[in-house]
Parts: sequence; C-alpha cells; structure tokens
Amino acid sequence: MPNLWNVVSNSGERLILERGSERMEIEKPEEAFAKEMFMRRVTGSTVSDIGVDLFRGPKKLPESEKENDAGAIPDIA
Repeated sequence: MPNLWNVVSNSGERLILERGSERMEIEKPEEAFAKEMFMRRVTGSTVSDIGVDLFRGPKKLPESEKENDAGAIPDIA
C-alpha cells in the first residue's frame, strides 16, 4: 500500500498536503487536466505521489551549463 499524502486544505490556489512529518504546498497548476484534478481535492482526501507529480508539472531542465552539474540533476528513481 503506497504512503499517500493527506489534504490539509485547498484554497483553490494552493494545496497543502501532509504525510507523516512531511508537509508540502503546491500552487494551482496551469495545465487544464492537472488544474481540474487539483480543484477536486478536498480536505480529508488523499493524493498519491503520482498525483503530486501531476500537480507540480514536468521537472525543469537546467537553463545553463553552469547549473548542469551532478548536484543540479534531480535523482529520479
């Protein structure tokens, strides 16, 4: 069973999630499908890690070579 994020609140602009001692705030996404799913999250519901990735959108690549080092590349499992 995956460890799901619990929705603490959703103002329509910002979603606040908790999982154990972790806390995360996510701004409303721009993409239409992600925005629709974001707006349906209510206090007391849950969100999977895949849902969190959907709301956050694609990971951004470094904008310059200086940022492109081993420390700047996110660890993707």
